[in-house]
Amino acid sequence: MATGETTCRSLSEYARKVLLNKPVTVIHRNASIDSLIDVVNEVRRDIDNSWVVRGSMPEIETEKARQIKKLVDVFHQIASLCTSNGM
Repeated sequence: MATGETTCRSLSEYARKVLLNKPVTVIHRNASIDSLIDVVNEVRRDIDNSWVVRGSMPEIETEKARQIKKLVDVFHQIASLCTSNGM
Protein backbone atom coordinates (compact mmCIF):
# COMPACT_ATOMS: atom_id res chain seq x y z
CA MET A 1 0.00 0.00 0.00
CA ALA A 2 1.41 3.40 -0.96
CA THR A 3 1.42 6.28 1.53
CA GLY A 4 -0.75 8.24 -0.91
CA GLU A 5 -3.54 5.79 -0.13
CA THR A 6 -3.45 6.60 3.61
CA THR A 7 -3.68 9.68 5.79
CA CYS A 8 0.02 9.31 6.67
CA ARG A 9 2.10 12.26 5.53
CA SER A 10 5.27 10.26 5.01
CA LEU A 11 6.56 6.75 4.56
CA SER A 12 8.22 6.89 7.98
CA GLU A 13 4.93 7.83 9.67
CA TYR A 14 3.25 4.91 7.91
CA ALA A 15 6.06 2.53 8.90
CA ARG A 16 5.93 3.64 12.56
CA LYS A 17 2.19 3.02 12.74
CA VAL A 18 2.50 -0.40 11.14
CA LEU A 19 5.44 -1.44 13.35
CA LEU A 20 3.66 -0.24 16.51
CA ASN A 21 0.42 -1.95 15.46
CA LYS A 22 -1.40 1.39 15.44
CA PRO A 23 -4.35 1.92 13.11
CA VAL A 24 -3.67 3.33 9.66
CA THR A 25 -6.51 5.17 7.97
CA VAL A 26 -6.83 4.05 4.36
CA ILE A 27 -8.34 6.36 1.76
CA HIS A 28 -10.48 4.64 -0.84
CA ARG A 29 -11.11 6.74 -3.93
CA ASN A 30 -13.72 5.96 -6.54
CA ALA A 31 -12.07 6.73 -9.89
CA SER A 32 -15.37 7.09 -11.75
CA ILE A 33 -16.65 9.67 -9.23
CA ASP A 34 -13.32 11.51 -9.43
CA SER A 35 -13.72 11.63 -13.22
CA LEU A 36 -17.27 12.93 -12.84
CA ILE A 37 -16.09 15.70 -10.51
CA ASP A 38 -13.37 16.67 -13.00
CA VAL A 39 -15.91 16.88 -15.84
CA VAL A 40 -18.43 18.79 -13.69
CA ASN A 41 -15.77 21.32 -12.70
CA GLU A 42 -14.60 21.70 -16.30
CA VAL A 43 -18.14 22.32 -17.55
CA ARG A 44 -18.79 24.72 -14.66
CA ARG A 45 -15.68 26.73 -15.63
CA ASP A 46 -16.83 26.77 -19.26
CA ILE A 47 -20.29 27.95 -18.23
CA ASP A 48 -18.86 30.65 -15.98
CA ASN A 49 -16.68 31.90 -18.83
CA SER A 50 -19.45 31.78 -21.42
CA TRP A 51 -21.65 34.57 -22.70
CA VAL A 52 -24.64 32.97 -20.95
CA VAL A 53 -23.46 33.82 -17.44
CA ARG A 54 -22.02 37.22 -18.28
CA GLY A 55 -25.47 38.36 -19.40
CA SER A 56 -24.65 39.47 -22.93
CA MET A 57 -27.47 37.42 -24.44
CA PRO A 58 -29.54 39.07 -27.16
CA GLU A 59 -32.79 40.53 -25.83
CA ILE A 60 -34.84 38.87 -28.57
CA GLU A 61 -34.13 35.49 -27.02
CA THR A 62 -35.29 36.36 -23.49
CA GLU A 63 -37.36 33.20 -22.91
CA LYS A 64 -34.54 30.99 -24.15
CA ALA A 65 -32.13 33.02 -22.03
CA ARG A 66 -34.26 32.41 -18.92
CA GLN A 67 -34.39 28.68 -19.65
CA ILE A 68 -30.63 28.50 -20.20
CA LYS A 69 -30.01 30.50 -17.01
CA LYS A 70 -32.26 28.07 -15.11
CA LEU A 71 -30.29 25.11 -16.50
CA VAL A 72 -27.03 26.80 -15.54
CA ASP A 73 -28.31 27.35 -11.99
CA VAL A 74 -29.36 23.70 -11.69
CA PHE A 75 -26.00 22.57 -13.03
CA HIS A 76 -24.22 24.73 -10.44
CA GLN A 77 -26.33 23.15 -7.69
CA ILE A 78 -25.40 19.67 -8.93
CA ALA A 79 -21.72 20.63 -9.09
CA SER A 80 -21.82 22.03 -5.56
CA LEU A 81 -23.47 18.89 -4.22
CA CYS A 82 -20.88 16.67 -5.93
CA THR A 83 -17.91 18.58 -4.57
CA SER A 84 -19.26 19.32 -1.07
CA ASN A 85 -20.31 15.73 -0.40
CA GLY A 86 -16.88 14.40 -1.35
CA MET A 87 -18.18 12.60 -4.38
